[in-house]
Amino acid sequence: MSVELQAYTPFIPLNRDDSSQPVIVMKYVLTNHSSSSQSATIAGWIPNIADGKIDGQQNVKKVFTYNELADISSVECSVKVDSVIDQEFGAMALGLLDEQPPSMANMALANSENASVFSTQSNTYQHGTSQESEFDSDFLAALGKSVTLRAGESKSVTFVLSWHVPTINYDKAFGVKTANKIYAPNYYATLSESATDAANKFASRKDELYDNTQKWTDTWYDSTLPYWFLERTFLTINCVQTEMGQRVDKTADFPEHYNFFEGVRCCPGNCTHVFHYAQGLARIFPTIERECRDKIEYGLGFESDTGLMHYRYTDEKFGDAIDGNCGTILRVYRESQMTTDYRFLKSIWERTKLSMNHVIKNGILMKMAC
Repeated sequence: MSVELQAYTPFIPLNRDDSSQPVIVMKYVLTNHSSSSQSATIAGWIPNIADGKIDGQQNVKKVFTYNELADISSVECSVKVDSVIDQEFGAMALGLLDEQPPSMANMALANSENASVFSTQSNTYQHGTSQESEFDSDFLAALGKSVTLRAGESKSVTFVLSWHVPTINYDKAFGVKTANKIYAPNYYATLSESATDAANKFASRKDELYDNTQKWTDTWYDSTLPYWFLERTFLTINCVQTEMGQRVDKTADFPEHYNFFEGVRCCPGNCTHVFHYAQGLARIFPTIERECRDKIEYGLGFESDTGLMHYRYTDEKFGDAIDGNCGTILRVYRESQMTTDYRFLKSIWERTKLSMNHVIKNGILMKMAC
């Protein structure tokens, strides 16, 4: 018996939305190389690592919930506060892609040892069954699938790890202080009701998303350049999948936009004189860069009466950085070249001219920010 793992997240250049699925897919392919039938069970486990603010709350509980949907079954981790599931904590779910329920399920594991994970060889849960524990408990949940393979036969078992955190909080200035925090809705979380729902939405399109992701992978590596060079060339793009960046949904105070740090939780505000050096994202997901020009540098960070561009949009104390201003003007030129639709350039042209007038008026030798 051999086991092969194909692990991925949907990634389809030029398609920002399909590449923003809050899921990790783990497809295990089991092959029976013997001359007789063989049986195997493959299982996965998940801890309830819910995090959040519990100050002043009573009766805080960790909750595992079992779900059975058309194409996926899951155990979802969440937190209950005063008898209500608290959305600010968020949730994670471990799902098993299959029209049939899992062969085994357990929502009260004491540890992740094999003897514990594989101890429950049957699934007795009904859809919606919940298991509660104290907030400081370390219980785990597990799902598994048993398969029988004829001689030479292969079968796949696919797990999906998904998450749903409705609220993001990020720094608008340097220093970890409550006063420096902005609380806003995560855009991706507005598209589903729970971590399980996010996984179920993926499941309904799993073949399409897998095929398009595989098409990109095959295209990228079909090159005369060495594998290691291709890896290193593309590696820096991966940072946009981390907490370095968030797609923030609109509120009464600001539009939907992208918030980028210079590192993970380090140096906030889409710094103009740092990010204007970046080139890869504009080629892979040009929609993101066009939106940042419109909503950040010429939006939240722009003074429409002077043409001044705050080099960190999150706080007015971060004033002008002339290199970032000039770099952003060049980015407008780049973004306009990345599309045949002239509506982008027309929509931003007057603001771009104003920012160029600001540069001319104040001089290229103006003191740069650090």
